[in-house]
Amino acid sequence: MRRRYRVTGPDQQTRDIVRARHWGRCEICDTGQVEHVHHRLPRGIGSSRDPRINRPSNLLAVCADCHRYVEQHRAEALTAGWLVSRWDDPARVPVLIERGARYVHLADDGSYRLDPPERVA
Repeated sequence: MRRRYRVTGPDQQTRDIVRARHWGRCEICDTGQVEHVHHRLPRGIGSSRDPRINRPSNLLAVCADCHRYVEQHRAEALTAGWLVSRWDDPARVPVLIERGARYVHLADDGSYRLDPPERVA
């Protein structure tokens, strides 16, 4: 009997892209060292097969303190884009970075964009 394994986290290349996006500093507070890669669209219990889960547009490089804050203040995190609803596309939901300095969209190539990507029909 073959077991099916679910991918639970991003591969190393994706993690490197996300960590480099903000020069190794926490994308939320802009001062802490990156310790975690946070999923804006949560994986859920037991992982997920949703292809959006491990894309750079769904991931934030964060310090442990900011990661804890996001998990403990979920309503604020949704407003700031640090968390994303299951019905939203993370690439289209802006995220507040750099101590609240600006909202940006996260692109799958590891860059920041000021405007959301064009919707593909």
